[in-house]
Amino acid sequence: MRLLTSSIRFRGMSSLSINKLALRSKTSPFQQAPGIMLFLEYDLPLSSRRYFNSDDNNKIEQHFWRPKQLRKQQPKQQPTRKKQTKLQRRKNNLQQNLQQQINDCDNVRSVLDLCKKKQKDQHMKPFHVAACWDKVSRLVWDYKDLKILQERPKLLTPLLNRTIDTCGEMDSRSLSTTAHRMAKISSRTRRKMDSKIWNMLGDRAKEMTTFHPIEISNTVWAFAKIRFQAPELFDHLANEAIARVDSFNSRDISNMLWSYATLGHYPSPKLFDAAAGAIIEKLDEFNSQDISNTLWSYATVGHSSPELFEAAAEEAIKKINSFKPQAMCNMLWSYATVSHNSPKLFDTVAEEAIMKVHAFKSQEISNMLWSYATVGHPSTPKVFDMAVQQANEKHLHDFTEQGLCNTLWSLAAKNYDLESAIPLLDRVLDLHHSDQVCLSIDQQRQLHQVVLWVSKEHERKSPINDDFAEMCLSSFTENPTNPSELQKDVALLFRSLGLEVRDEAVCQYTGYSIDAIVTTKYGNEIAVEVDGPTHFVGFLPTGATMLKRRQLKKLGKMPLLSIPYWQWNKLGSMEEKQKFLEEEVNAIQSETLRL
Repeated sequence: MRLLTSSIRFRGMSSLSINKLALRSKTSPFQQAPGIMLFLEYDLPLSSRRYFNSDDNNKIEQHFWRPKQLRKQQPKQQPTRKKQTKLQRRKNNLQQNLQQQINDCDNVRSVLDLCKKKQKDQHMKPFHVAACWDKVSRLVWDYKDLKILQERPKLLTPLLNRTIDTCGEMDSRSLSTTAHRMAKISSRTRRKMDSKIWNMLGDRAKEMTTFHPIEISNTVWAFAKIRFQAPELFDHLANEAIARVDSFNSRDISNMLWSYATLGHYPSPKLFDAAAGAIIEKLDEFNSQDISNTLWSYATVGHSSPELFEAAAEEAIKKINSFKPQAMCNMLWSYATVSHNSPKLFDTVAEEAIMKVHAFKSQEISNMLWSYATVGHPSTPKVFDMAVQQANEKHLHDFTEQGLCNTLWSLAAKNYDLESAIPLLDRVLDLHHSDQVCLSIDQQRQLHQVVLWVSKEHERKSPINDDFAEMCLSSFTENPTNPSELQKDVALLFRSLGLEVRDEAVCQYTGYSIDAIVTTKYGNEIAVEVDGPTHFVGFLPTGATMLKRRQLKKLGKMPLLSIPYWQWNKLGSMEEKQKFLEEEVNAIQSETLRL
C-alpha cells in the first residue's frame, strides 16, 4: 500500500513553465518526492488531467520535457543515408557543376561547344543531355541563334551523338524532355533530324511503363510535330494513357489527342472513349485553345462522342470571347465534320465572328463558311455577307485551291448571291490555267456543283470553259457508289408493287447518282433518294443533301421522292411500308398530271 504524504498542484502553469522549472532545479520536480502520487493541473482542459505515478517515467516524458542527463540512455539510431565516399562526393559535385555550366550558357553556340567538350565525359548523364536540348530550344527563339543553327546544322552533331550514347539509360522524364525539345527545334529551324535517333527514342520509350501524364503527352506530341510515324510506340503509350487518363490536366490531354489525330493514328476507341469521360469532368479547366484542339482531334479521327460535344458546346459559349479566329473556326469545322447539331453554339459564334471577321485569314473564312453550309444552319446571312466581302477584298490571292473550292461550294449550297462568287471562280481558273496547282478529284466534284449553280440554276454563262467543265463532270460521275441495306429494302418493296426500278441510276442532266428511278404504271419516272443518317444533322438535312435535292428538283426534269431513314424506320410491317410507298407514288403522280 502506497501512502500519500503530500500533493503538489501546478495551477495556471503551462507545460513550458514546468519544463523551465525542471531545468533550473537540474532535476525533475517529480523526483524530489519519490513514490508520491501527483495531481497535475495546468493549461489543459479537465478531460486532459491525468494522475501519474512519480516513477512512471514513460508517461511523464509524454507530457513534460526532461533534462538530457536524466533521460535513459538510448542506443543511437543508425542514419538512413549511407555516408558518401570521397569519390561519390566528387562525382556529384562534377554533375552539379556541369548542370550549372549548362544553365549559365547564354547562347546556342556556348551550349553546343560545351556538349562537344563533354561529349565523351562519363559524368554527362541523360538528364544533362535533356537539359542541353531544353536550353537550346529556349535560345533558338532568338533570331541570331536561329540563324546559326539554320546555316550550320552540323553544330548539333555532338549533342546528337551524346543523345544516342545515353539513350539506353534514359528514364521517362529525360526521354520525354529530349524528344519534346528536339521537335521544337526542328519545327523552329525547319530542319529534320536523323530518323535513327527518333527510332532509338521510340524503342527506348516502348520499354518503359512509368510514364507520367505530361511525359506521355510530350512524347507523342514530339513525334506528331515532326510527322514521324511510330505505330507501336503510340499503341504502347495509348495503353499507358488509358490507365492514367484521370490524372491528365487539360493541356496534356488535349495535346495528346491532337498528336494521335495529326498522325492519323487511331489505335482503338478505348483511348478516345476514356479521354471523353475525363474531359467532361474537368471541362471548366479547359481554355479556348484546349477545347478547339480536343474537338478537332475527335472530328479528325472520326470518333463520335455526342456527350462530349454537347458539354463542350456549353463551355465554349461561356468562353466565346477568349476564342481566337483559328480556334473558333476549327471548332465549327469539328461540329460540321461529325454532323453534330448545336444551333445555340453556331448562333453564338456567328455573333462573335461578325465582330472579329477583320482578323480572319483566308483559311479561317473558308472553314467557317463551309461549316455553316455543311450543317445547313439557317440564320447566317450577315456572317456570309461580311466573310465574302473580306474574301474578295483582302484575301482573294491568299486562298489555297482547297479554300477556294470549299468557299465556292458553300455559296452554292446556301444559294448565295451569285455575283459575289464570280471573283472567286475566276481565281480558281487562273490557278488552274497557270499550272500552279492540280485540283484533286474532290475539288473537281465541288466545282461541278458550282458550275450547275452558275450556268444551269441561274442560267448565266460560266467562266469555266467546256474542257474544264467536262473534266469536272467526269470526276463527279466516277464517284463510286455502294447501295445500303436500307436502299435495297426500299427498292425491293417498290418491285413488290409491280413497279420497274433502276438502281444507282445517273441523272443525265446533272450527273448526280440517284438511288433509284422508279417507272410508274403511267410510264412516268420518279427519282427516289433514300437518305440514311449521314444525310442529316440530327433530323435536319445537311448542306450537301439540300444542294442535291434542290438541283435534282430544278434540273433533273423528273419529280423527286426523298425517304428519310427515321421516317422509314417508324413503319413497322411490310404492309405499312408498301402502303406508304404506294401513297407517295400516287401523290406525285397526281401532282404531275395536274401540272
